Amino acid sequence: MATSQVLQFQYAIISGIQTANTAFNGTSTSQGRQGSQLASITITPKSDTSTLLFDVSIPVSGETSNHSNFYGFAIYRDSSVIAEQIYLRMVPYNPYTSQLNSSVNTAMPIQFAASLPANDTNSHTFYLYGGMDAGAMNINGNGNVQPSTGLGASVSTFTCMEIKTT
Repeated sequence: MATSQVLQFQYAIISGIQTANTAFNGTSTSQGRQGSQLASITITPKSDTSTLLFDVSIPVSGETSNHSNFYGFAIYRDSSVIAEQIYLRMVPYNPYTSQLNSSVNTAMPIQFAASLPANDTNSHTFYLYGGMDAGAMNINGNGNVQPSTGLGASVSTFTCMEIKTT
C-alpha cells in the first residue's frame, strides 16, 4: 500500500471585499491570462517527483453589472499564459433584472481542487485568477457588507500542499 507524506504547505488568504473587474472568457481560443489576479503562492518543491495539490475556496457574492453566464477561475504557473487548471461554473441569474443576484445573501461558495506534478525543484509562483464573462465579480461580500461565519468575517483561500507518495 502506498503512503503519502506532506512535504510542505503554502497558502494565501484573500481578506476583505474584493472586486475582479477583468472578464474571464473560458473558450479554448482565449489568448493570455483570463480574469483578475486574486492571489499568488510561491513554492519550491523538495522533490521533482512529488505532486502539488491546490485547493481554492471563494465565496462569490454576485456581479456589479451586466448579465453573466459563468464564473471562471484559473491557476497559472510563473509567467505562462496557459492555464494549469481552469474551473467554470454556470450561474443562475434573476430573470427580472437579467443579471446575477448582487446580494451577500445569495453568495455562492466556489470550491475546486487541482493536482499538478512538481516536475523540478525550482521555485515557482502560482497565480489564481478569476472573473466573469460579463460584469465584475465580488468576493468575500458585496458593497460594504462582509458576512460573518460566527468565527469571523468571510475570507477566500488559495492553498498548495506538496505531497510525496512512496
